[in-house]
Amino acid sequence: MLTARIRKRVGSVRTIAIGFLTDHRLVWTKPSDDGSGKCGVVPSDDPADIVWGVLQELDELDLPNLDRFEGGYVRRPVIVRGGGGDVHAATYIPDRLDPGLRPYGWYKRLVIAGAEEAGLPAEYIAQLESIPSVEDPDESRRSAELRALATGGDAVPECGFDLSG
Repeated sequence: MLTARIRKRVGSVRTIAIGFLTDHRLVWTKPSDDGSGKCGVVPSDDPADIVWGVLQELDELDLPNLDRFEGGYVRRPVIVRGGGGDVHAATYIPDRLDPGLRPYGWYKRLVIAGAEEAGLPAEYIAQLESIPSVEDPDESRRSAELRALATGGDAVPECGFDLSG
């Protein structure tokens, strides 16, 4: 969700508003090449489940680039509540999950930083903070990711949480 990271991938991105999906939940168990869990939005049978995110607009020509960056996710149409009403948009759904995975601590901090930058509700950010994480055993990657986070850099795949349409 961090604006600078998305902009490096697709320069045409423009943030419209924050929004939320009903009947969806955020999971942190999408398998990553680094052995950790990344987050993703998945449909839910529980109408109380809500996922907050950022409603963004981008040029249609940039969608193939975004699809490449969001490897392991499938772009799906959704209806987002935000920006003054219901908006037809798209989000990225993980193509597989592994319930035994946990996110690395730096990745969890990256997602929280994006949520804070976007101004998502404090209660939702508290939910993100409560997610269990593990430390990345690769010290050089962990250090690089924390430096990138501190500078708004683009060293890792973004969470498939952004709502683009």
